[in-house]
Amino acid sequence: MRAIVLGDLRTVTMFKLMGFEGEQINDRDGLLRRLGELIEDRSVSAIFITSAVSRLAKREIASLRGKLRKPLIVELPSIEEGTVEEVDYLQLVRQAIGG
Repeated sequence: MRAIVLGDLRTVTMFKLMGFEGEQINDRDGLLRRLGELIEDRSVSAIFITSAVSRLAKREIASLRGKLRKPLIVELPSIEEGTVEEVDYLQLVRQAIGG
């Protein structure tokens, strides 16, 4: 099982430090292209997309979520958005994958 984070540099870097695979995404075309590749890769079980990046293709991501059982596509708060409240990223991941 592979879980991959797509998003802004700071959030991806944090997840890489926790042992996840991650890739910085800068534009809508790059996001859609990479999502297509990851969906076709049977070794990928979960794709975590930061909220800042998911806004680039909200409609397409919602459509994919409705059609696919695997991989699981989950939106995570982006560090770069500077939320006021503290976010427990590991707890969000555990909830998403059922752990």
